Amino acid sequence: MNEYEMNFEDIEEKIAKQSGDSIEKIREEYDKIIKTSHVNKEGEELYLLRKITSKEFIKGYYKNKGIYSIYTKEGKYSGFIEVTVSNNNKANEAEIEYLSEKDSRDKGNITISLEEVLFDIFINNSFDNLTIKDIFPKTKIEEVFLSISSDNYASQAVANKLRFQKNNGEYIMTKEQFRQIMQIKEK
Repeated sequence: MNEYEMNFEDIEEKIAKQSGDSIEKIREEYDKIIKTSHVNKEGEELYLLRKITSKEFIKGYYKNKGIYSIYTKEGKYSGFIEVTVSNNNKANEAEIEYLSEKDSRDKGNITISLEEVLFDIFINNSFDNLTIKDIFPKTKIEEVFLSISSDNYASQAVANKLRFQKNNGEYIMTKEQFRQIMQIKEK
């Protein structure tokens, strides 16, 4: 077992202890653990436990969703980010929603975690090739959006920090914009 695997096993153990679940249940529930590339304002490392599901909800129609649960290195749950893939025939966009636990707010947890989620969507292409409808092409996410109410200043601040573009009440980020912001070259 390498150091990388040992670190994740340690996190799984701490999360299991905090949640009262077994490590096996956590491994069964989530398909990937992502360590964020930045620490929050209190110097805490963050980990995202991801679960992507693709379920047929009506014959020939699929619901594709990703949940990223946010935990500190100590195994404390801090919130979540949810990605829902559009069911339109282009199948190239997703809506993102997020929520921070009350005692985890104002630490940068959502901003840091959302940047990792965008990396997972746009660079790792984790949501590409999911089925939307039997007759439609597979997903290829090129754009994500946030629907934020006009009085939710904290969520607007997150969108602005990550340089989402405001358009008619929605905040939009394209794959190309994200690549430019992160200075990632196309392979």
